[in-house]
Amino acid sequence: MLPIIFSISILLMLLLVFKKGIKNLKLKKEIFLLKSISYIKNLISPIILFLYIFLLTNITFSYDLRIFNLSLNVGPFLIFTFIFTTLLLFIYWKTKIINCIITSLVWSMFLSFSFTNFFNIPLPGS
Repeated sequence: MLPIIFSISILLMLLLVFKKGIKNLKLKKEIFLLKSISYIKNLISPIILFLYIFLLTNITFSYDLRIFNLSLNVGPFLIFTFIFTTLLLFIYWKTKIINCIITSLVWSMFLSFSFTNFFNIPLPGS
């Protein structure tokens, strides 16, 4: 049930962002923006993702942290998802690093916690 709720919420957010983007579309401004984009961050993103996948598939360890009779699997998935999501958020979101860290930590813990406890899906590296 959680993947369906998660998917629907992501689709709703996508539609809201798309609607706001169409509403605020100014073509001349967008052409100028395309000329000013730093393409280095777009080239480094696939390298970051490759490194993330490489580390998840080649490093294995696991520690189960018990919280109210539920377990949080502290392993490569939680740690590397936190690190690489923080890095990508910092590159693309362009906000303070503390906001990226908090968002990434909450998201990583939510994924690890829900997949381990509710779906009994083993995480990569554990």
